[in-house]
Amino acid sequence: MPREGEGKSLARRTFLGIGWGAVVASILGMLAATVRFLVPNVLFEPAASFKIGKPNDYAPGSVTFIPERKIFVIRALDGSFQTLTATCPHLRCVVRWIAEERVYECPCHGSRFTDRGKVTAGPAPGPLEWYEVTLATDGRLYVNTLVQVRADYRLTV
Repeated sequence: MPREGEGKSLARRTFLGIGWGAVVASILGMLAATVRFLVPNVLFEPAASFKIGKPNDYAPGSVTFIPERKIFVIRALDGSFQTLTATCPHLRCVVRWIAEERVYECPCHGSRFTDRGKVTAGPAPGPLEWYEVTLATDGRLYVNTLVQVRADYRLTV
């Protein structure tokens, strides 16, 4: 036969155990949040400068879209090269080249650009950006998206 008070002391121990468990859990949670706060948030973005292939990879008179870099590589009939961003300055949607009309068109809000990148319609606040393209020492085309150039800039190979 249990003695008087044994049931109460067991319930009290359980209650205190749960209480101390909650205190320890909250302290560990705060410690984990503090450690996470001290770890920097790193955003991994693709490199701003990159190689896009050899000049012979692009046919004269072609406009080639490179989706992973969001750029157009334009090779004129005279063999010169230009690179143009494929992101619309309005909301950063990817524009597409419509060869039959010789225009770039944004599918998001209908902005249209000439083959020189100038806005002709839509809400885009400015023209498409042109990037510097040079020839690397290994003979491949090298694009630097940190250097914007004028629309008449060309790399002659």
